Amino acid sequence: MASGKISYDAGQHKALEAELKKIGDNFEDLITELGNLQSSVDDNLEGEAATSLSSEIASLLSKLETENTNWSTVSTNANNVEKLIKEADNKAKQTVEGSGG
Repeated sequence: MASGKISYDAGQHKALEAELKKIGDNFEDLITELGNLQSSVDDNLEGEAATSLSSEIASLLSKLETENTNWSTVSTNANNVEKLIKEADNKAKQTVEGSGG
């Protein structure tokens, strides 16, 4: 970047996409497991402590679902950056070729 040149490495971008997907999948797995835990608490426990535990799990699930949505946006933005870099590179190439490059 110091040379004023944009460098795009498709391999690095694919690795980034894979890592972002892996993290997103982990969010999904955690949400599923917490949902199962909440169902188990609701079905098998009684009393104020059980109600409080279920409420806290529900709150945590809500936060995780929000973060999962945010993470999906991060992943989408990473893909958009890739597209923008490729488009900018193509436009620069056309400009150079058009000026007799």
